[in-house]
Amino acid sequence: MKYKNIINMLLKGHNGIDSLFYLNLTLIIICLILNIFINNFFLSLTQLLLCILIIFRIFSRNIKARRKENSIFEWVIKYPKKKFKLFYNIIKNYNHALYKRCPKCKQMIKLPLKKGKHQVICPTCKHEFTVKCNRNEKVKVEILKNR
Repeated sequence: MKYKNIINMLLKGHNGIDSLFYLNLTLIIICLILNIFINNFFLSLTQLLLCILIIFRIFSRNIKARRKENSIFEWVIKYPKKKFKLFYNIIKNYNHALYKRCPKCKQMIKLPLKKGKHQVICPTCKHEFTVKCNRNEKVKVEILKNR
């Protein structure tokens, strides 16, 4: 069993671990690392308050309120997370795909990388538009050493 399942079994009837827990834990670790180099009283106080908040949230029996807090957090973080994922995919697929927005509905469309002008139909709004691509797909060449 994973540690998360074991902890959730032990904390039956309590709030347990959620995505807001992981954010608080990450902030504690960042404060701990900064405190090693800076050694500031306010960083230590922030760590202590975040630890108290984590313990309070984990052992809270008011599950409805903690779930509401977590859902608000997830709603707030949804848009930046989506943008970051898109940015990551654009960088990851730079040599294999071209990303363009539909001029009508602003939907991001992933296109194959072929040089020239192409007619594209948006899958969501069925709007037809022209896309110009200036670069071809780069072929990765592997050099094999003779033994």
